[in-house]
Amino acid sequence: NQGILANYLPNFIDLARFPYSRENIKPQSILWVRAFTEIYNPGLAINALYEVRRRYPDATLTMIGPDKGLLAESKKLINKLGLNSSVTITGPVPNELLYTYYQSHEVFINTTSYESFGVAVLEAAACGIPVVSSKVGEIPFLWVNEEDMLIVDSLDESKFANEILRLFANNNLANKISTNARKKAENYDIRLILGEWKKLFA
Repeated sequence: NQGILANYLPNFIDLARFPYSRENIKPQSILWVRAFTEIYNPGLAINALYEVRRRYPDATLTMIGPDKGLLAESKKLINKLGLNSSVTITGPVPNELLYTYYQSHEVFINTTSYESFGVAVLEAAACGIPVVSSKVGEIPFLWVNEEDMLIVDSLDESKFANEILRLFANNNLANKISTNARKKAENYDIRLILGEWKKLFA
């Protein structure tokens, strides 16, 4: 409306560092990759696991990320819910090793209260792990619910648990989400986006 010409150049990832694989997945495993801070809601992920284990008692959760104030509180919640043997907290993991976690878990959950582009979500999608995400920031504009992601409309552990359970129980749905998400991730490879930057500067 202001007569300004704009080019949209999104964030990118290096697909070479996030290869696609669905071969070595640990069944009923959930992955969370964020900092232990308020906006990322680690407690929501823990409570969602607790609900999932009512149907799948062997379900597990791996939590990756640095402590930004809520690690001790998260550990207390894990202990309170009796999940000590079901939750693994790794601390930070080097970016070049993240793909091994994405490829070995069945579902990735994004429980953030705020999001811009969502690079971690894109990395997960590139590796083939189906994503369940909160409906925040650019997520509902970049991803299509039921096609390349499952999007939860509120920060509710029961709703997250229900979507996780759907993926655990429905291989066809999980494979569809995985395949479509990888195709979308290929549009954000560094080689494509840098090419657009070169055109802009030229």
